[in-house]
Amino acid sequence: MANGQEMIMDADPTPPLDQAAEARRRLAAHTAPPASFWALQAVGCTLVAGLPIWMSLLALDGRHLQWVLVAVAVAAAALSWVRRRRTGVTLPRWASSYPSARRPRVVVLIVTVLGLIAIHTLVGQGQVGLALAVLGPVALASLCGYLWVHAAMRRDIESGRVRA
Repeated sequence: MANGQEMIMDADPTPPLDQAAEARRRLAAHTAPPASFWALQAVGCTLVAGLPIWMSLLALDGRHLQWVLVAVAVAAAALSWVRRRRTGVTLPRWASSYPSARRPRVVVLIVTVLGLIAIHTLVGQGQVGLALAVLGPVALASLCGYLWVHAAMRRDIESGRVRA
């Protein structure tokens, strides 16, 4: 009490920092892709990682490869556009904008590239069966890597460490 009068408390008991933290948590929740995204991501990872295998098994030439890559790129761009329209949230897409996602992104890129080199080498040596056996773990590692990077990005959004 000051001068015999009661102090009037603010109607909102939540401090501004708690409100900002809650807003960041809600924003991070809106950026989480649906399960269908991860299913499409798994299919896309398998198709792209197995391109040398599919080309050798189906006797495709370079013209068809270009169309497959165009279809994958158009599908990825359409999915990204639909997600932004649905959520109304536009955040930086590059992992370099998220400090915690930099190291996981580099690890994922290295593992994926090494896996793709292994698949390409095996197909070049005529060991398509072994390349098919390697395809599953490479696609799974790539998908798990995307999940790892996305989780790091989400943590950075929640903590407010995103750089434009």
